[in-house]
Amino acid sequence: MTNAIRAHFNRPILDSSGNSVLDASVRVLQPDVDPPVPITDTLYADDSSQATLPNPFTVTSGVVDFYLLNPERVSIGITVGSLPEQIWNDLDVSAVGVDSLHPGTGSDSVQVGIGATASASQATALGDTANASGASSIALGAQSAASASSATGVGSAAVASGASATAVGAGATAAGLQGTALGAGASAAFEASTAVGEGATTTTTGQVMLGKTGQLVEVAGTLVMTSPAGNRYALAVDDTGRLTTIEQAPLSEGS
Repeated sequence: MTNAIRAHFNRPILDSSGNSVLDASVRVLQPDVDPPVPITDTLYADDSSQATLPNPFTVTSGVVDFYLLNPERVSIGITVGSLPEQIWNDLDVSAVGVDSLHPGTGSDSVQVGIGATASASQATALGDTANASGASSIALGAQSAASASSATGVGSAAVASGASATAVGAGATAAGLQGTALGAGASAAFEASTAVGEGATTTTTGQVMLGKTGQLVEVAGTLVMTSPAGNRYALAVDDTGRLTTIEQAPLSEGS
C-alpha cells in the first residue's frame, strides 16, 4: 500500500547577520498560543519511514526539517545556547507542491502574525496585531493599520486611514485622501498632501512638507522651480548668500 504524502517543513536558521546557525533546540508549537504549547502531533524525520522526532528536537545542520502526517499551521520555537527562545509565528507545514497559505477573513485576503487581521477583500496584514480592513489595503508591521480602500501602512504602529493613502515609518499616519507620510511620526492629514521626514506634518491640502521646525533641509543638487506661465528657473546662491535665478531650457516632449 502506498503511503500518503506527508506535509513538509524546511527552513534554515539564520542569525541577525544572515549567517547560518548550526546548533539549536527546536519546538513545534500550537499557533497563536501564549505561553507557547507544543503540538501533540507526531513529528516524522522523513517523508515515508516511521522514524520520528521528539518535540523538542535538536538541529545540528542549521536547518529546521520535519514532516507531519497532514498539513497544519504551527509556530516554531528556536533556542540557541543560553539565548531566549525565538518564536516563528504562524507557519504552514504544507503538502509537497502546495503553496503556504495564510488566509484572512476577507475574500482573497492574507494575514500573518499573532492577532493579525485582514478582514476586507484582497487585504494583506502582516505582523503582530496588524489590521488591514480596507479593500486592497496593506498593513505591514506590528500594530500597523490600513483601514481605507487601497491604503498602505508600513512600519510599527503606522496607520493609513485615508483612501489610497500611504504611511511609511514607525508611528507614521496618513489620514488624508491620497495622503503620504514618509518617516517616523510623519503625518499627512490633508487630501493629496505629503509629509517627508521624521515628525513632518502637513497643514493644508495639496502641500508637500519637508521636515519639521528645528530640522535642516538641504538640496545637494539644483532646485528648479516653474513659474505660473510654465517657465523653468534654477535657484542659485553665491558665496555671499545672494540668491539668483537662472532660466532653464523647456523640458522636451516626453522627458
